[in-house]
Amino acid sequence: MDVADTYATQSQVKDEVGIRCQKLFQDFLEEFKEDNEIKYEKHAKELLKPELSTLEVSFDDVEKYNQNLATTIIEEYYRIYPFLNRAILNYILSLAETGMKKDLQDKECYVSFVDVPTRHKVRELTTAKIGTLIRISGQIVRTHPVHPELVQGTFVCLDCQTVIKNVEQQFKYTIPTICRNPVCANRRRFMLDADKSVFVDFQKIRIQETQAELPRGCIPRSLEVILRAEAVESVQEH
Repeated sequence: MDVADTYATQSQVKDEVGIRCQKLFQDFLEEFKEDNEIKYEKHAKELLKPELSTLEVSFDDVEKYNQNLATTIIEEYYRIYPFLNRAILNYILSLAETGMKKDLQDKECYVSFVDVPTRHKVRELTTAKIGTLIRISGQIVRTHPVHPELVQGTFVCLDCQTVIKNVEQQFKYTIPTICRNPVCANRRRFMLDADKSVFVDFQKIRIQETQAELPRGCIPRSLEVILRAEAVESVQEH
């Protein structure tokens, strides 16, 4: 472990709710059966392929397995989403052959829930829904081209050459707040190492209220939605 890793470890604050949900979700993946077989094992093994990264999970199954976990996912989705993704990575690592594990350590994995119970209209998306898992209805009125998106950046400090890995991008190009070398105070001079950073396919689409859902005399409301990984180019304009 280098100096940067040591400093990062010291700086972390544990999210007990996230850690608990990660364990419960991994237990779900390892234990949930359908027709006497572990339901998600076959699908998880597909994620061993470099080009695949998303595991589709039925929310109905999660509810059957653990109602408390299902409720937390709905209510705290934005908070625990990274922990659910980590549970998927841990699960596929447990399925991988020994020789493959090292190459998979930094793989980005994502959960995609289907069968989410309550469907909301675009007009119903108030601030109370921020951070929650929701299902919405509407029509696609605009799709943008697919672009690569930086997800986890690896940066080199231009003052001391310390390598800073896994810098999470916060909706914009995000450099480290400070060099992780305790004896270096650099806050601005960093260079992205693109070859060691993680990118994902990214597409922006616009969803609008359908005519059937539109209150009389009202202008249709719309919102932009971000698609990532295998979800890109999965919808078309109407």
